Amino acid sequence: MFYVMGTRKGYDGKDGIYNLVGGRYTAEEVITAALDYLTGPLARGINYTSLALINGETDYVGQLDFVSEIKSRLKIVKR
Repeated sequence: MFYVMGTRKGYDGKDGIYNLVGGRYTAEEVITAALDYLTGPLARGINYTSLALINGETDYVGQLDFVSEIKSRLKIVKR
């Protein structure tokens, strides 16, 4: 299972590390779900300063980079 966690600073005063999405079978599925969340209404006003892709089976952690915003869709890549 793959997860995306993010470090955030929010308008609501809640700073810290949060699990954005999880429980997906591939890295592509979890990245797509993270993009849907980050561009949706629930994430409005919250700035995620970094994202990590976590493989729950191997405990591998990889950093994700925001590379561009295309027509209000974020594009992120695995580093």
